[in-house]
Amino acid sequence: MPMPTEKSIEGIPAILSGIPALADKPYILSQYGSQKGNSIASLLSQQGYDCSFYHGGHPGTMGFDAYAEMANFDSYIDLSTYPDKEKDYDGKWGIFDEPFLQFYKAELDAKQAPFFSAFFNLSSHHPYTIPEQYKDTFEKGPLAIHEVLATVILHCNSF
Repeated sequence: MPMPTEKSIEGIPAILSGIPALADKPYILSQYGSQKGNSIASLLSQQGYDCSFYHGGHPGTMGFDAYAEMANFDSYIDLSTYPDKEKDYDGKWGIFDEPFLQFYKAELDAKQAPFFSAFFNLSSHHPYTIPEQYKDTFEKGPLAIHEVLATVILHCNSF
């Protein structure tokens, strides 16, 4: 029986390419991860869509840049192209979700239809860094991730 997707690195190809996590090694990091294949981006690109993948992390993190190329995304945007890297850096993974989501929204607002875009957030990953302005704002909850998930919900509701 196949194992459910348990890691973020497995979720991206599962959702965007329909490739479930069936092996011991994530697809993106496997010998097959660099082979061109169908994805929602490759299919929509054939229909004239501009397809982009946004990730506020460091270039190369979890192989998302290589996956985006393999999956035929027209563009991959990460921390390296973000304008206020020093100001909005979380100290570990990349850009805090709130400013990166605002950047993402501005980018999408400027796109011409038709387009498709995927976004991968960072805050729901250990060490669950809370931006200074939100420290002690939300309940901690029984799991360390609960407090940071409250900030993600806040960010998404602000759009």
